[in-house]
Amino acid sequence: MKECQLKRKTWYDRDVVERKFVEGDLVMVLVTSKQNKLEENWIGPGKVLSRISETNYVIDLPGRRDRSTIYHVNLLKPYHRRPELIDELKQVFTKNKDVFSPDPGTTHLMRMDIELISDKPIKTKPYRMSPRQINILREEIKRLLELGVIEIGQSDYTSPLIFSRKPK
Repeated sequence: MKECQLKRKTWYDRDVVERKFVEGDLVMVLVTSKQNKLEENWIGPGKVLSRISETNYVIDLPGRRDRSTIYHVNLLKPYHRRPELIDELKQVFTKNKDVFSPDPGTTHLMRMDIELISDKPIKTKPYRMSPRQINILREEIKRLLELGVIEIGQSDYTSPLIFSRKPK
């Protein structure tokens, strides 16, 4: 029995990359969303305060209610600062600012077709929206229609709209 367990563990661990962090390292933490427990996001960077065991670390996350929390190593990844890439990207945007527009648009350079796997329509109920969200949605649809990005159509396929805040 022990021999079988050892063989299986060896096979299971063959591609494992051992992750270790030291005090003061910056890490990203994988957390679940409060609204939807199935949705996960990387947050951070957080600072490693201490190592509790081989697999658990105390992480300080600024801006969170419980600033220092214990996380398993599987929920952590190293945070790499990339200032040279950010500066390079800013230079590309500045150099080619006439190419980039804040308004959405269309292109004639490429065409995309969506091939359906099944002809059976998928219908879902719309999510509830507040009157404020409905007004925002109407204004945005009106703006996109005027820009020619979208068009009014008829389809058996529907999916609910999801609002998300624009990243700063």
